[in-house]
Amino acid sequence: MDAVPKVLVVEDDPDHLDIMTTALRHQGFDVSVAVNGVEGVERALAERPDVVLMDASLPMMDGWTATASIKQQAPELCVLMVTAHALPEHRQMALAVGCDGFYTKPIEPARLLRIVQECLERRGG
Repeated sequence: MDAVPKVLVVEDDPDHLDIMTTALRHQGFDVSVAVNGVEGVERALAERPDVVLMDASLPMMDGWTATASIKQQAPELCVLMVTAHALPEHRQMALAVGCDGFYTKPIEPARLLRIVQECLERRGG
């Protein structure tokens, strides 16, 4: 049997965090959580999840800086920016720091599951 894909959700808003983790766990993903950018980097590097869902606006370290740090140390990790920052320059910033995808909130559960699955498929998982 294949290993259960692991997803790290880096999100400080309790409502968004609940929606994302509930949807992912309901579909059988192994989910871990970080509520600030520093913890997100630490968990990503320690746990090596299949997918990292990264918010942009986080305490202690923003999502762009956290993503750049993760990608510098573990470029193989799939990091998807999931944010309320919806301007074209935000997308450009996310891609510039190494995000593998950029998605704006609100994220409906079906869309969330689709983008995670697309990332897994691109990574061969």
